Amino acid sequence: MPGLMELNGAVGFPLALYEAYDDMAAYLAKYRTGIDIAQLTAGIASPDVKGTFEAFVVPRKLPAANGVVDARPAYEHAMRVARPALRKLYRDTFAKHKLDALVFPTVPGVALAATPEASSPENFGALIRNTDPGSNAGIPGVQLPSGLGANSGLPVGLELDGPAGSDRRLLAVGLAVEKVLGRLPAPK
Repeated sequence: MPGLMELNGAVGFPLALYEAYDDMAAYLAKYRTGIDIAQLTAGIASPDVKGTFEAFVVPRKLPAANGVVDARPAYEHAMRVARPALRKLYRDTFAKHKLDALVFPTVPGVALAATPEASSPENFGALIRNTDPGSNAGIPGVQLPSGLGANSGLPVGLELDGPAGSDRRLLAVGLAVEKVLGRLPAPK
C-alpha cells in the first residue's frame, strides 16, 4: 500500500493527542467523577503516560524537530486531508484486489515482557506500527493469538483488517482462521 505509513503519520498522533484532551474532559464531566483533567494528569502513575499528558495532551502540543508545536493545525490537516486519503487508500486496496481482509502480524515481533523498557518510545512505536493505520482509518480489525515465541513463550498475534462496514464478515473470517490455528496453550 504505497504511502500508507506517510498518511498514517499525518493522522495518528495529531488525532490521538489532540482528541485525548476533549474526550477525557467530556468523560470526566459526563460521569461526574469529581476531578478535572489536571487532577487526572497529576494522579497518573505510569511515567510514560504521565509524560505524554503533561507534554502533549494537556498543553495541546505535538512533538516536532525543534521541540513542540501547536497541535491544532496538524489535527485540522489530519481530519480534512490525511484521514480521508488514508480511508481512500484502504477502500481502493480492498476493491482493487477484491479482498475480504488484510492479514499481517499484530506487532513485528513476539510480545515484550512487561518491563519499563516495553513502554519506551521505540518499543511503543514498534508495538503500534502494524495496527495503527487501520485504527486511524476507522476500519474494523480483529486480532487472534497465533503462536508463542520459541524462546520467550510469550504470544504472537495475527491481525485481520477488513473494509469499512465489514465487521460481521470480518468476524466470520476471524472465526474461520481461529479454527485453522487451533487453540494455543497459555503463555509461559
